[in-house]
Amino acid sequence: MTRRTILRIGALAMISVGLPATGCEVTHDPIDLGQCVPTNPPPVYLWIGPAADAPTTCPEDEYFLRVKTFEGHADLVPGAVTCPECACGESETKCGVPTEWTVVARSCDEPPDATEVFFSGPDNWNGICSTQTKIAADLACPGDEPCTQSVLVSAPSPEGAPCTPTTTGDITKAEPPWTWQTVAFGCFDDKRYYCDNGELHVRSIPEDFLLCIERVGSSCPEYFTELRTVYRDAEDDRACAECTCAPPTGNLCSVKVTAYSDQACGTVAGSAFVSSNEGSICFDVPDGTALASKSAKLADTTPGACTPGGGEPIGDVHGKDPIVFCCQPKATY
Repeated sequence: MTRRTILRIGALAMISVGLPATGCEVTHDPIDLGQCVPTNPPPVYLWIGPAADAPTTCPEDEYFLRVKTFEGHADLVPGAVTCPECACGESETKCGVPTEWTVVARSCDEPPDATEVFFSGPDNWNGICSTQTKIAADLACPGDEPCTQSVLVSAPSPEGAPCTPTTTGDITKAEPPWTWQTVAFGCFDDKRYYCDNGELHVRSIPEDFLLCIERVGSSCPEYFTELRTVYRDAEDDRACAECTCAPPTGNLCSVKVTAYSDQACGTVAGSAFVSSNEGSICFDVPDGTALASKSAKLADTTPGACTPGGGEPIGDVHGKDPIVFCCQPKATY
């Protein structure tokens, strides 16, 4: 590296070629000025490495006072997120009245191969006394058997209402200041010397530091081929997914069903309780009796349960305000 004539003005030193000495002292600087680098954006000595090893001050130099110009970070450690616990309330049970009623020409404990007579209730029946279908007294079926000996009723149909999700607790997550695995620490000389082409002279690069410039645009200048991306801050958009409830299961209900020999649901011919989880039910009636009306009354319900879902952490913490440095490979120093 050749020595160069420089012009000192206070803390700045400007290269001068053929400048008059009026008012200034023109000297040969004793410092080995090293290499010329662009001034815009200004260069920085950049240390980048594990946070535990990061310097806290700039390294000393024989000729310059080096000052801190930048600090950034990379490889964020976001910390754990704890979400509220999701649960589901009970599922209220609505019970559909059994509408499939059949009169059978046999008693309940006899073999099932007997004549059956339609005796069902109306569509969308609410269970209140119905006279829609009737069986006359002493109605005979094949084999001269009385048609009315027993009544077979289908099971009710429970319908579970959606469960309401509930939460216990609050979201907890790490807050700033953030923990980073990597630190970028930048320094530069307090005095600056310029080449005769206007670029900045860099005398020597501190040990374990890289000579870098902030990237402008999408490409790096010649000789500054290594990219280093660091961040000034972080942005946290973590949250918890909304709690949900799966469709209910386990809803049960039972209904008291009654057949009457009169049309006013006053004279009971026979009755039984039928449950949604036990299938159809059979009850005996007097042989040959008239069946002129029927009713179905809700006896009991069992609420269902829902499996909770959701509540898991969503989103992330990511670097904010990135800076991309173009650095000289260490091997070029």
